[in-house]
Amino acid sequence: MSHSASLLEALKNVYDRIPATHCKRKTHCCKLLPEGSLVEILWVIRCFQNMTAERRKRLYTKLVAYFFLNPVKITSCPFLEGRDCLVYPERFFGCRAYELWSYEYYQQLSQFNREAKFQLQQQWKRLGITLPQQVVDFNMPYCREVEARMHVTINDRNLTDIWNTVRTLSERMSPWHGIFQQSFFGDLSFLFSTLAFGFNESIQLKYTIVKDILNFKNKNTFKQIIENLPDFEI
Repeated sequence: MSHSASLLEALKNVYDRIPATHCKRKTHCCKLLPEGSLVEILWVIRCFQNMTAERRKRLYTKLVAYFFLNPVKITSCPFLEGRDCLVYPERFFGCRAYELWSYEYYQQLSQFNREAKFQLQQQWKRLGITLPQQVVDFNMPYCREVEARMHVTINDRNLTDIWNTVRTLSERMSPWHGIFQQSFFGDLSFLFSTLAFGFNESIQLKYTIVKDILNFKNKNTFKQIIENLPDFEI
């Protein structure tokens, strides 16, 4: 078994420690694409190999569009189609743990996210762009509508230990793990945009698109890019 395949099998075993859940508000939380470690990203990318060419291209397009538009508006996770997740068995830790944290710990996570959003807002301001306040303020509310399918006790410490194990697995893919976290910030949509346009080009295009939309109400650049995406192979 190859090194990457053994890591993906180990990741599956780690995720099996998280109880399966049922939510009355299915997909209500699927507003954002979660950040992921490199090993999680590879597990999700592997799903593409089992998709039809049409679905693969559609998802590829949605990921690239998400990267360019996430400072402009809150849409939904690119993997969401209707009320179904296209990668549900391979979904990220953030999706699995979202409804299992205690209320108190989730508030700490939310505060950390708000601080990160504020820093991002300031960076865009220095570029002459004011992000919509509803995007800056958006935070997923704590969900009380989730039930574990089995009576399994799991707490914040358990979840933290699981996440640390996932991160440790990903670190075994060094130096690529560090490069992915430092350059792409765990953002799969950024990675896919880079595959399409290159790293520096993707950053420049994002700046141009966001500026055109927010400052000049012009979506032409975005539409042209999406309509003329290069072919995607994986």
